[in-house]
Amino acid sequence: MVLASWKAVYQNAAYVLSAIDAQWVLQHIQNNGHSAYTTLRTFNKSYVYRLSEHFKRLEYSAKLMGIHSQYDEDALRLALHHILLDCVERADYLIRVYFMFDEPYGTIYVQIHELTTPTKQDYFNGVKCMTCTLQRNSPKAKLTRFMKMAEKIRDGFAGDIYEAIMKTEQGELLEGISSNFYVVKLSKVFTAEHGVLGGIVRGLILDVMDKEKIPYTLASVSDTQINDFEEAFITSSSRGVVPVTELDGIKIGNGKPGPVTKAIMDGYTEQLLREFETILPQSSD
Repeated sequence: MVLASWKAVYQNAAYVLSAIDAQWVLQHIQNNGHSAYTTLRTFNKSYVYRLSEHFKRLEYSAKLMGIHSQYDEDALRLALHHILLDCVERADYLIRVYFMFDEPYGTIYVQIHELTTPTKQDYFNGVKCMTCTLQRNSPKAKLTRFMKMAEKIRDGFAGDIYEAIMKTEQGELLEGISSNFYVVKLSKVFTAEHGVLGGIVRGLILDVMDKEKIPYTLASVSDTQINDFEEAFITSSSRGVVPVTELDGIKIGNGKPGPVTKAIMDGYTEQLLREFETILPQSSD
């Protein structure tokens, strides 16, 4: 559910905010699809992590599409801070920031969504996923035109399917429609590098595996090898690390979250605590 939508126009070293109809923004995105976006969540309402990376990815996604989109990070942080102060009271929020390519230079749209996270049982027992034959046209750019395709797939989920894992025509497993995907084989983690959108959380997970000396390789695996998977998990900004215990009806490992996944979940939590920062610019903290 969208709690608030704002248009931010850059003027005199600040973003001038004006409330805007949420449905207009969503309809514009669906009809046009020519925009880049980034998604993040808050912790204790005003804390985030790697916010600068979110902004840089937004700019990079636009650049890959041939759009020059510059932003003022300190001013944008202040704008987000004021938006959240004015927002409906919730413990935490999901935030989407958009560059719409047909808008004037310096214009950004912000939507505040109600945050939905996995249940405790999802983290404890793992979730069931399915595969689907789909690839991003521009895998390194986070573009809104993919959101419509992902939503159509999500609407077709049957039963207790939690996420769809995209694969090539040859069965090469890439990423979830709203997450990154990882497999453990012979105690080594495999996660695709080519043909996927490298999530902000994915970067954090790679840092965790380096720190914990968990072996990994940036390579995909085939759906013909599902029976050989010892463990699997997905990651995203809103969900963190979620174990996957079944894929296409095939039980993964013993059907429970494994030791490598659990170690990464613990390492992720510890890394988050180290990296928490306020939305406000450092000079304003």
